[in-house]
Amino acid sequence: MLMATLSTMVIFALERANLDILLFMMALTTGFLAGGGLAARLVGYAVAVLAALLKYYPITMLIIVFRERVTVFFCIVLIAVGIFSAFWVGYHDEIAKGLPLIPGGRYDTDLFAAKNLPFLVGLVAESAAEPSNFAALLGRITTVCLYAALLTLCLALSRRLMRARELPAALTSLPRLEQVFLVIGSAVITGCFFAFRFPDSMQKEFSGMDRFLPITYRETWKVVREIAEASGTSYTKAAHEAESQREAEARAANRRQEAPSRP
Repeated sequence: MLMATLSTMVIFALERANLDILLFMMALTTGFLAGGGLAARLVGYAVAVLAALLKYYPITMLIIVFRERVTVFFCIVLIAVGIFSAFWVGYHDEIAKGLPLIPGGRYDTDLFAAKNLPFLVGLVAESAAEPSNFAALLGRITTVCLYAALLTLCLALSRRLMRARELPAALTSLPRLEQVFLVIGSAVITGCFFAFRFPDSMQKEFSGMDRFLPITYRETWKVVREIAEASGTSYTKAAHEAESQREAEARAANRRQEAPSRP
């Protein structure tokens, strides 16, 4: 734990005054307070809401609200929704400028998300039904049905995991504080991954790019392939097989030379 705390990445984040350091400290505060009484938990939820106002992904910490009693749960949710609504009204212009910066792209590229499969299959169904007037409708119906099927499957798998004897026993064996941090850590890591943006140093290295972008071998690497082919080094399956054959022959020749000659 000490080595992880004093790792180079943590020191680098501190040196750059990275905001995520503060957010992770707020996540720890929320976790510690979640193990106390109602008053302490309410303060912890307030810290989580404040962290969500600083950056998008810490809102996932509020998942621990689901363990509260129904009345307390709804009170916290209503207050949080009211705060976020007021924040939206006050900073609507800034948020509107930031939303288009969220990564997006085609559903058949390296950019991945839960919606890729249903939306891609919907587009395929729509293309297959063209030029029918119902092509777009068929695509939407296919997307919705597949999305619903995936959601149902996800819920079924979650239910099966929760009913498994090993998982509840393993979770129950953990101290209560570790259970809370397990939930908060899982939620924060998930939210942090999908909200990631390159820091200033990485943006300079990548000519101003601030996120991962989808690329394809056929289009993006076309220039590289053309240069390689012009120089006599073709990156094709046939060229790879020929190179592998030459390497195998060279290894065989070396073995024959190294083998002792028989009398």
